[in-house]
Amino acid sequence: MEGLIWSSLLSLLLKRYLCRAAAQKVALRLSMFKMAKTPIGWFEPIMKSLALQAKSQLEADVAWAIEFIGKTCKRSQQAKSRKDNSLDDIWRHLNA
Repeated sequence: MEGLIWSSLLSLLLKRYLCRAAAQKVALRLSMFKMAKTPIGWFEPIMKSLALQAKSQLEADVAWAIEFIGKTCKRSQQAKSRKDNSLDDIWRHLNA
């Protein structure tokens, strides 16, 4: 049981590290939530390369994962950050 807890914590740290590396590469803030939803496509090859101790394949898988995360996990605009969502703008829109 203890090994399962440690392995899940280590996989979480690895995922966060890769997400931060991808964010630095694309120079944008990425969504940790989107990153947490997409590991099926990019995390399994990394874990297989780690298990097989294939260093060159691991480097290729990590590079591909960083590219993939950078493209697919961009933050979307939140409703609170839109310009026309303040109370004054709503009143202005209703009075127009």
